[in-house]
Amino acid sequence: MPRWSMASVVLAACGRIGFDPSGLTPDGLFPDAPAVTCPGQLTYTAAGSFQLPEGCSTVVFETSGGGGAAGASNLTTASAGGNGGHATLTLVGEPAGTTYTIEIGLGGTCGSVTAAAGGFAGGAGGADPSGAGTAGAGSSSSSGTGGPGGVGVLPGGKGGDGGYGGGGGGGNGANPGNGGGGATTVSRGMTALVIAGGGGGAGASDTSSGKGGAGGAGCGGTAATGGAGGLSITFIGGGGGGGGGGCFCLNGCDETSATGGLAGAVGATNSCTSAQDGAAGSVVVTYN
Repeated sequence: MPRWSMASVVLAACGRIGFDPSGLTPDGLFPDAPAVTCPGQLTYTAAGSFQLPEGCSTVVFETSGGGGAAGASNLTTASAGGNGGHATLTLVGEPAGTTYTIEIGLGGTCGSVTAAAGGFAGGAGGADPSGAGTAGAGSSSSSGTGGPGGVGVLPGGKGGDGGYGGGGGGGNGANPGNGGGGATTVSRGMTALVIAGGGGGAGASDTSSGKGGAGGAGCGGTAATGGAGGLSITFIGGGGGGGGGGCFCLNGCDETSATGGLAGAVGATNSCTSAQDGAAGSVVVTYN
């Protein structure tokens, strides 16, 4: 089959951070491009491109967005990070040789004010004290709004609204919020085919009873709205959860399912571990 072309590399590289062309041969081809024959299935956990092989005319994209991060760990009840939204699209009658560009949404990071990368970036957690989470990138009619922060002498910050990327969770008087997941995308040329929204990040929690609100679900409809932050007995309000990112499929999805960031735990410590980070997205391509 034809090897990956420089044109597909440029499309895949647009919007990506740190793209390194050093692995290309002088003619602009990837030396390690996989051989693809019909029928088959490939799983992508990093950005790349797929070319439909000869003999195939049907392709199914099963996509998952990056998950929203949960709150800081408790010694006994750590909240695990969530998964992003899930969307599947089947295309029939596609010409062999068609190239599709894939961008993978990364999971949000616990206690982070840095956006998660993806086809559409996730929102960053709000800075402490009481900072609002930032909105996820993109504009979707099916995304959720960020939840309000808990009231208090030091109120919790509002969760960021979802776009296609999940919104970041709000900070509180002591801790930053948690990042929303990036959206996973598949496109054909300049046409978006599938977008799996990122999950919203949970709001920041206090070490007392000011529990952060849960992140909204990616592809979640009404469940995409972020949860409200709780009020602490020490009067430090929990941050609001970020809104979940919306999903999209050209001419409608075969199916969607919704997951997002879990509620932030009331932490016995303020530290995060990788268990509280959101899961990275993926794309499974089945072709025949």
